[in-house]
Parts: sequence; structure tokens; C-alpha cells
Amino acid sequence: MVSTSKITSAAIYLCCFIVLMLSFASLKSEGQQLLCTPVLDSITPCIDYAFTGGQTVPQQCCENIKKISTTKEDRQQVCQCAKNFAPMVPGLNYENVGNILKKCGVDVSLKISPDIDCAKLN
Repeated sequence: MVSTSKITSAAIYLCCFIVLMLSFASLKSEGQQLLCTPVLDSITPCIDYAFTGGQTVPQQCCENIKKISTTKEDRQQVCQCAKNFAPMVPGLNYENVGNILKKCGVDVSLKISPDIDCAKLN
């Protein structure tokens, strides 16, 4: 079981990261379909499950994951945003993150890990 202080710390990291990303939002490259700021905002309802797991994933988490993962390119961009952000969140359980995707019906065809190659997602 993860303590409330660890989850609170992760939420603080997430908020700081979102503020930082908002500061750099105007620096996106041409043709980029999806910015990391909305991705990170969308996965906020998934944070508790990513740490503690459980029987069910919050409905809002699944709804948001499905909305931002409609195309292969979207899934790859979401993956890259999450991969860049994950090292800043101590205690993140990658198995739980993979279970979020499975339980929400999003098939990424790869094991979720810190060294995932996002370009290989289906």
C-alpha cells in the first residue's frame, strides 16, 4: 500500500510538471498532433491507480485514456509524454500503468516499462 504522502507528492510533481509544460506549450514542433500538457491533464484521474492498483480503474481515467489514444500516432505521442514524465514520479508502478491500459481496453502491444520504445506501439 502506498502512503497518502507519496500520492500527494506525486500529485504535486504532476501539478508542477503541468505548469512547466504550459510554460513551454508554445514551443511545440510543426505538425505535432498532441501536446503533453493536455495528455498529462487527462491522465490525472489515473494517478492513484498507477500507484496502488486495485480491481477497477476510475471511469474518468478510462474515458480520458480512450479520448487521447484514438490513433496510432496519438498513442505514440501519449507514450512519449508519459515516458518523459514518469521518471519525475517516484514510486510509479509500471505494471499498474500497463493494467490501466488493459482494463480500459487500449491495446498498445508492448510491455509498459521505463525504456519502452514508443515508436513501436500499434
